[in-house]
Amino acid sequence: MHQRSPKYSQNSGLTKSNETIRRLSERAEAGLIFRIALIGAGVYGRTLACQLTRVPGLKLACICDRDLRRAYELRTEAGIGAADCLVTDAFVGVREAAPDLIVDCTGSPAAGARIARIACELPAHLIMVNAEADACIGPEIATRLESRGKVYSLADGDQPSLAVGLADWAAEIGLSVVTAGKWTDAWKQETAAELEASWHDAGRVVSDTDRMFLDGTKANIELACIANCLGFVPDRPGMHGPSYALADIPEYLRTGVPSAILSRTGVVDYINCVGVPREQVHPGGVFVVVQSDNAAGMEVMARKGNIVSDDYTHMLLYRPFHLLGVETLRSITRALLFGQPTAAPKMRAVDVVAVTKKALAAGHVLAGPGHDVRGEIHAAPDVEAESFVPVGIAAGAVLRCDVEAGVRLRHDMVRLDADDPAVMLRTDAEARTI
Repeated sequence: MHQRSPKYSQNSGLTKSNETIRRLSERAEAGLIFRIALIGAGVYGRTLACQLTRVPGLKLACICDRDLRRAYELRTEAGIGAADCLVTDAFVGVREAAPDLIVDCTGSPAAGARIARIACELPAHLIMVNAEADACIGPEIATRLESRGKVYSLADGDQPSLAVGLADWAAEIGLSVVTAGKWTDAWKQETAAELEASWHDAGRVVSDTDRMFLDGTKANIELACIANCLGFVPDRPGMHGPSYALADIPEYLRTGVPSAILSRTGVVDYINCVGVPREQVHPGGVFVVVQSDNAAGMEVMARKGNIVSDDYTHMLLYRPFHLLGVETLRSITRALLFGQPTAAPKMRAVDVVAVTKKALAAGHVLAGPGHDVRGEIHAAPDVEAESFVPVGIAAGAVLRCDVEAGVRLRHDMVRLDADDPAVMLRTDAEARTI
């Protein structure tokens, strides 16, 4: 069984008038095929693998997952023959596949560091769906890959890249971006714990990702990815996270008026969907609040149904959905054909620090985010000044002292796992990793 070849009929949805499809089609007709390696065969990887076969000039050359059965099942579901796609449960197999580009869907900072090393050695571009790794070590990885002439990019289909893309588009047309963010469900810690317990009681398997959504870590991580691309910061540690309907956002997520909750512009924040009517929020969406002194333009925007502040100076621009791996193809082809990222961190503007979720005794080995610590976004200068521990390297660290719940861990409180590749990237031993 061989990988399906896309059909270029009028009804196929592919058009050669599009520059990307034209170039890919020409390469495919010349027998030049880009080889893609997918690491992580979960929900996101599944949507990507099954879409990739529908675009010319691309070949899924490798699926890597700790669960071999799941990887084999995905290859079959995507309609790819055994001779065309290597399946492996080890990173060394990715090297053997000799990909032109790697997609990391693992969700692990340590795995992200190892995958980045492979990308440097092959060589290959790297598309990062792994927000946990990007928030922790993305700027470090991007610097190393870019110095070797390779692309490091966040993935369209995941919210951080889409939010950055929306902000970039707004800036390109002369609008000043005040705030960038996303919608999410966020609960108080007590409520989150009760929800997790109720899921357990109902027989639901609660994953680490579930726990990170419940305790707010995931939102802080994804907003950190956005911030490091745009050079933004949170208005305060952990952000505000207000529960606003659509019409309220440009009135409140701004500065300069009594109703405004921000003390500065150039910030990241999220809208808490809990308690807001579902028709007024978009849990899968991203947004930016922009500012303009073009009164004529803003008045027309308001008449066209866009959401504008009462004083016609701020406007909400939003994308109410994300398509996971189905639209990651755009990040892949942009890297391969044009040598450009859809979004990439350019600086360490923020960090996500580890905060204890309960009292812990000296000698305790931290299980990591979603378990005994949660993540809270801070401006990077504050993290450095306070010597806070990034949540992405907290797992495996040993406490040197007793700590209470709600404590932001400092480096003098823990002994980090020196063998963790992500730790190496954040310390003086980074040269040994990449």
